[in-house]
Amino acid sequence: KIALKTHQVLGLHDLSRVDFKVDHKENPYVLEANSIPGFTETSLLPKAAQCVGLSFQDLCLFLLDQAMQRKRKR
Repeated sequence: KIALKTHQVLGLHDLSRVDFKVDHKENPYVLEANSIPGFTETSLLPKAAQCVGLSFQDLCLFLLDQAMQRKRKR
């Protein structure tokens, strides 16, 4: 929930990686939001997409489609 809220507050689109640190009282702290995380076939996002049946190629096409839809709305 914190990662999603961070993504939204920063106005990011489609994908990001939010890194956390948790203190000894289990309070989470956002360290950084990466708007361009590693994106190769062996990176975490493509691996997660693969777990739900989305190939690397289909993931790339989906992200391109999302960007094109945003551009058309402008």
